[in-house]
Amino acid sequence: MKIAKSQRLSWMLTMALGLGAQACNTADFNAETRKRATTPPPSDQPQDPTTPTDPTDPTQPVQPVDPNNPPVPGQGDEVQKVIELGCNDNTGMIGGTEAIAAPANQKVIAKVKGKFCPTSRNFLTVAFVVDFSGSMGGYIDPVTGALKEPNDPLINGSCGRLRAAQAVINQINTTKKATDTVKIALIPFSSKTFYVINPTDLSQFMQYVTPERFCRFVAQTSQFEGRSGAITQAQAASLGIPSPASGTNYQAGLQHAESMLRSANGRKIVYFISDGVPTIPSPDTNAASLGIAAGKSLRERVNNMTLNGLLLGSEGAAAQSTLEQVAGDASRVRIADNASELASEITKFAEATIDTNTGRWFQALPYRQPEMPLASFQRIGSTNEWAYETPAFVLLGVQGRETLNQIIVTAKGADGSTHTANVTIRYTQQ
Repeated sequence: MKIAKSQRLSWMLTMALGLGAQACNTADFNAETRKRATTPPPSDQPQDPTTPTDPTDPTQPVQPVDPNNPPVPGQGDEVQKVIELGCNDNTGMIGGTEAIAAPANQKVIAKVKGKFCPTSRNFLTVAFVVDFSGSMGGYIDPVTGALKEPNDPLINGSCGRLRAAQAVINQINTTKKATDTVKIALIPFSSKTFYVINPTDLSQFMQYVTPERFCRFVAQTSQFEGRSGAITQAQAASLGIPSPASGTNYQAGLQHAESMLRSANGRKIVYFISDGVPTIPSPDTNAASLGIAAGKSLRERVNNMTLNGLLLGSEGAAAQSTLEQVAGDASRVRIADNASELASEITKFAEATIDTNTGRWFQALPYRQPEMPLASFQRIGSTNEWAYETPAFVLLGVQGRETLNQIIVTAKGADGSTHTANVTIRYTQQ
């Protein structure tokens, strides 16, 4: 990758011998690096990168090497090299590639300095995870055999699920700024997910805010196939929906949302709209527990995300309790008709900041140790710049052949964005 002139790698070369107190003493350096390696977390302590346990061990380097000629440090006089990078303003990568050649009788010791400088970029992804199970359009109770009324029928061209989505989208349109980027997704589910619409720009998604997209249900039997919004058993089979196709699989809908949103930038909000009675994979407490576990996983594994539950029908306290456990917070659950109450601050975005707890580690390849502590990582005064510096590390190479040494520094923004600095050093021992 080419780097802007202001961001070019600057190399400072200082011979270790002949500079007195300013020279880098390897023993002192190794002691200091080991001291840093004892800082929290106390477990899984990183190995001192300047002293590989066994440079001849072919299992240590991550890149493929000749086991009879693995990369090793140069031997002899120490040479200092400092790599300085400019600001990485947002997601994406800053860095580049630099070729270094040094005599094999020189030990090249390098370090990387740089800054992350996040700027406000307001991204919002809203995912509607919508129940299309048979109970939405009417069904026969499997226990009593009684005919049950639909929990969310299509009446006069609308339904509760559609009205809830419209209330949320209306709130977004009312409060969003011209610089905000908003995408909407739809994840319908019964026994599995289907008819999914991946995150789409708000203006384009409006064509899908219709009863044909939100007011559907999988008919439990042919008895219900004539009702408005029904997906017939034959259609369900063609979609690969497993039997019983009209079942309610919370786990499938929530897992699909997790998979979809884990790579999304910015703020994420999920509206899980259902009648609160999961029945798949079995109509006992196992279905509910799996759904609750999937909700917990979604909340924990997708950063900068809020999970809301919207309740339809009249299933009572049990349905309410299930949705509250899925959302992880009773205050995040409402009757679907009150969806706007969970959208009052939907376009409120976090300040562009870096979480310093996520920037304590860096990777140095071809050393096998996956992560090592940064020497420093801190905000520069009250600016929107966070400076990092790696400890010194010894380049590994093979005499007469180019060896890649790669340094990767990452940190997370408060909005869930990832900031990365990546330097590839093409090192040759002459």
